[in-house]
Amino acid sequence: MGQHSYLPLADRTTILEKTGEIEQLIAVADARVRRLRPLAERGAVPLSQVTDAETELEGLRLRREIVRSTCTEPELL
Repeated sequence: MGQHSYLPLADRTTILEKTGEIEQLIAVADARVRRLRPLAERGAVPLSQVTDAETELEGLRLRREIVRSTCTEPELL
């Protein structure tokens, strides 16, 4: 049995706002990775901090794709 879902305009607006929030978080996480990587290469910070930041960044990118796919699924009329 196929399950159909309807996405009202208000929900689409909420999804677009959520995507914007995630984009901001991605920008911050990306900047942190770029800042930490050279510090870790010089031994100023542990490599684990870079790994943690990269993992966070990848998780945010995945969340963004999930939210985007929710927004772009065809809407039933």
